Amino acid sequence: MWCFCLLWMALISWPAQAEEPALELFTAASQGRISQIQTALAQGVDVDARTASGRTALMASAFFGNEKSVRLLLSYGANVNAADNRGITPLMDAVVGGWPEIVKLLLAAGAEPNAKDKAGQSALDKARQTGHPQILNLLTQAASSSSKPDNETPQPSGNPIPSSDQEPSPASQEVATQSPN
Repeated sequence: MWCFCLLWMALISWPAQAEEPALELFTAASQGRISQIQTALAQGVDVDARTASGRTALMASAFFGNEKSVRLLLSYGANVNAADNRGITPLMDAVVGGWPEIVKLLLAAGAEPNAKDKAGQSALDKARQTGHPQILNLLTQAASSSSKPDNETPQPSGNPIPSSDQEPSPASQEVATQSPN
C-alpha cells in the first residue's frame, strides 16, 4: 500500500517539478532579484521558460517594473513579443503596471505595439483604460510607426538591446555577471 502512495505522490508532483525552474526564474524576475536570475540562466534555464499560465520572466519583470531585470532578460534574448495563455505580452504588462521606462525599453527591443490579447485589446487600448499619458503618447507614436509600410519605417540607430533571436554579447554577459544584486 505504501508503494502505491509513493507512486501516487510522485505522479501528482511531476508537473510541478517540470515547471519548477520556470517558476523560480519567474519569481526571481518578479522580485527583481538579479543574482537569482543570473544563476538560473547560467544553470541553463530557458530565458523564455513559461509557468503553467504561459507567463515568462520578462512578463513578470515588466509588470512589476523591475527595469534591471528587464534589461538583463533582454540581453539574454528574451522574446519581447511572447504572449501568455490570455494573449498578454510583456509590453501590455508594462502598460498596465504604469512603467513608461520599461515601455520604452520593450519598444526599443522590438515589442509589437499593435498586438492584441485574446480579448481583442492592444497595449494602446490598455493605455487608454489606465490613463497614463506618457505611456499613451509612447504607444501612439510606436503604433503609427509600426503601421507604416516597411520602406517608411524609421530604422533604429545603435539599439543596445539585442533582438530576441540573438545571443547576448560577451560584453552584456560580463556586465550582467558583475551586477551586485
